[in-house]
Amino acid sequence: MKIYGSFAGTESSLAERDFSSGITTILSGDIGTAQDASDNSIHVIYVDATGSSITNNTEFNGIVVSDGNANDTSNSDNKRAGGLYCKTSSSRECSPSFTTTVFYNNKAIEYGGAIKFYAFGASSSPTFTNSLFVGNQVVDIDGSSRDANAIDVNVYNGPGGSTLTITNSTFYGNLNTNKPVLNLIRNSYGNTVVENSVMWGNLKSTINDFAGSSTVSNSIKDGGDFGTDGGGNLDTDPLFVDPSNPQGADGIFGTSDDGLILFSVSPAVDTGDNAKITEPLDISGVNRIQDGTVNMGAYERVKIDIPYTAGSGTEADPYQIATVED
Repeated sequence: MKIYGSFAGTESSLAERDFSSGITTILSGDIGTAQDASDNSIHVIYVDATGSSITNNTEFNGIVVSDGNANDTSNSDNKRAGGLYCKTSSSRECSPSFTTTVFYNNKAIEYGGAIKFYAFGASSSPTFTNSLFVGNQVVDIDGSSRDANAIDVNVYNGPGGSTLTITNSTFYGNLNTNKPVLNLIRNSYGNTVVENSVMWGNLKSTINDFAGSSTVSNSIKDGGDFGTDGGGNLDTDPLFVDPSNPQGADGIFGTSDDGLILFSVSPAVDTGDNAKITEPLDISGVNRIQDGTVNMGAYERVKIDIPYTAGSGTEADPYQIATVED
């Protein structure tokens, strides 16, 4: 199964899809009273792999998953993963792939504010490319230090070899409302590989690799425990254009006014690893390599910051912003 979003409706083939208008297909859990999370969907997406394995050939592409609220304390499954819950067992696999996807404003009581992969006695090797995780959170009633605000994977008693792979993705503003002890990502009994990504401005940007391993390379990370340093990593402000407004003025992810676009002087610009690129375009449809070397994070698009001169900008706003696109 492949779910592709963000079409205008006039295309006759996948190749004609144009992301210039942003990621316009939104799967929202806000199905009751608008902006009242108490009656939202428990999971926006539920993936059942208990009957047969789901591999990377199952793909989610060009969608926003938002406003799930896994708040049902009467059922352990229903208090995990507001955005997407993928469950399997008995040596079956739960390993969908995600490309140009956004997980935004999802909540859970425990184990994965945005996503939970539960593979008891099974395996789980999901992949994320050109993806955003923004404003997801765990309410954390019991205060478990193993919970994860963004992605939680548990392959306990599995056959081994499970690997969570994250490439050219950005994590920002993922938090926990009660306990500042949680992780950004947890992968129990599995391996985590992060490449060309930005993890900044989260309450806790730690990867918990309990009984597994994690390797981060060519990425920006704001402190915390990230396992093995694969080289090329930085611990410095990535200089987002306007992180207080990730969607930008148009309210659409993947357009030129997104707040998580990088300034041209960002340390994340032109410092990734070209060998890890698997997609030709970034999350906003811009050609993935500019100036010879790929950026860290979901955006290849940058904004030039021009120092103040007479007639450009104001003293209160000393930068004139111009969008550079390909």
